[in-house]
Formats: sequence, structure tokens, C-alpha cells
Amino acid sequence: TNPSKQYFFDANGFEYTQFIEKGLMGDVLYYQAMDTYAQGILDDEYSANIVSGKNYTEQEHKFDEAFGYFGIPVDFPTNTEDVRFHGKYCNSRNGALGTNEIATHFYDARQKITNGDDPDSDVMQIKLLWHKVNAGTAIYYLNSSKANIADDALRNHTLSEAFAFIQNLTHNAGYAMTPDQVTEAQNLLGDNYYETTVEMIDACIEFLVANTEITLTDVASL
Repeated sequence: TNPSKQYFFDANGFEYTQFIEKGLMGDVLYYQAMDTYAQGILDDEYSANIVSGKNYTEQEHKFDEAFGYFGIPVDFPTNTEDVRFHGKYCNSRNGALGTNEIATHFYDARQKITNGDDPDSDVMQIKLLWHKVNAGTAIYYLNSSKANIADDALRNHTLSEAFAFIQNLTHNAGYAMTPDQVTEAQNLLGDNYYETTVEMIDACIEFLVANTEITLTDVASL
């Protein structure tokens, strides 16, 4: 219904551009930041000694890499113009989920690492809030699909976005769905998005509420 919004789907209504772009955001950025760097901080895998020839420790360096993968500037959330990747979705979900609080935990954890203090409580909050960014965005797109159920282009586009963000939920130990749970959630949307119904979308939303940190109250705001 909007000529300015055009998308390329296969015969089943799948938009592979979204699968690839959002899939890379999950399987590279989210996975590496949460299941490698953040988990490494929690498991004390990194040295607190200055790296030879550098002015930072291994802990600081790995944590800074995790921060970089999130996609926010160092003055976020004062500056919300320069957000990218998950940082953009974090800012979009903040009104419903308060996700911009993740910045405070990034900054506080970094300071604690530098001071030699325990950053684990802040790192766990980062893991939780980043999880909420992905799970909340999946449900946001499912809600959008329901709102545009009669528009093939908009419905299929947002269902494809939701599919990809659901896929990302296999990452982030402690807040991850199992691969089987992810597949079950995706299958609830059917194998042809031209035939997906509001009831099917609602079933997927209910499954995500039961298996993520997003609540029914949150769903109404997303």
C-alpha cells in the first residue's frame, strides 16, 4: 500500500535480506560480545595485567570490543544519533523496556575493570538488557505483522525481521533459548508468510513470552 516501501521476497514470502543482515548481527556481533567477551569476563578468562607494548589490560580490551559490537557512541544515550546495529534497536525499544540503561552498565563495568573491582553484576545486566533488545524487537515486529496482516509486503517484511531476531536468541548464555525452542517459535509462523494468520503470530508471541524475559505487560507496549 506504500510505493516507497518495496521488498524482495521468495515464493513463500521470505525476505532473505533480513535473514542475512539481522542474522549476521546475531551470529557475529551478539554472539561474540556476549558468549565470548562478556562470558570471558564473568569466567575470569582474561588477564588484568597490561598487555605488552600497550596501555590497557586484556580485560579492558576484550570488554571494549564487546562495547563496540553493541553499536552505541561513548556519549549514549545523550547522543542517540550515531547508534548502529543493536544500539539502534536498543534505543527504539527503550520506551517499552528501558533498554538504554545498558549504557550505564557498560560504563560502570568498564570503570570497575580498570579499578580492579568486580564487574560481574553490571555484566549480567548488560547480558539481560541486550537479550531484551533482541527478544523485544522480535515481538515488536510480530506486533507490526499483525497490524499489517492484510498488506503482503509489510506483513512479510516484518515477519522476516521477526524470524531473524528470534534466530538471534540462541546466543547469550544465561538468557538464551535452545536451538529447538527457536525453531519451534519460528515454525509457529508457518512456512509460507502469504498464509500466516494473526492466530499464528499470537501463538509465536505467547511462546516467546514463556521462554524469554519479555512479559505480557511488555508486549502491549512493543
